[in-house]
Amino acid sequence: MRTKSKPFALPLILLLALPTIFSQAPARQVDAATFLVRNDLTGTRGGNLIASISEDPETFNRLFATRVPNVVVTGLLSADLVHINRSSFSLEPSLAASWQVAKDNRTYTLHLRRGLRFSDGSPFSADDAVFTLQALQDPRNASILSDQLQVDGKFPEVVRVDDSTVRLTWPRAGRHRFACS
Repeated sequence: MRTKSKPFALPLILLLALPTIFSQAPARQVDAATFLVRNDLTGTRGGNLIASISEDPETFNRLFATRVPNVVVTGLLSADLVHINRSSFSLEPSLAASWQVAKDNRTYTLHLRRGLRFSDGSPFSADDAVFTLQALQDPRNASILSDQLQVDGKFPEVVRVDDSTVRLTWPRAGRHRFACS
């Protein structure tokens, strides 16, 4: 378990939808670095990102962002494991390159992109995702997002399978959903 948090590791909030939608995601082998490429976006590498907010944010930690300025800033600085397209409501890969749902509809296996790094240059791994999910579950943190990952008041069991794979298992089958960011 990590003892030192990375300020941008905490925004790894999972987005969970219907298992049937999840099971339609392509399962693929991820061997080398895998990067999400969006050809429909324009911009300048190394340019400035500008967002208009009415006041300074109180936190850069997504788990504790409650007010609009905090949510706007943390949303621009963080990434989801799985992203919900707000136009089509379909699930799209983000930090997770692919995922599978087990036949029991309780177990979700997320295969993380390889080759990703934090702004300080340290690599992103399953340890970071597990750390974030454990921080989300810690009652001392009292994150407003924690309820979004619970089923019947219980969190999923979170297991690091290997350096780029995380498995979540809920106590019962059902329509689990990942927390929306």
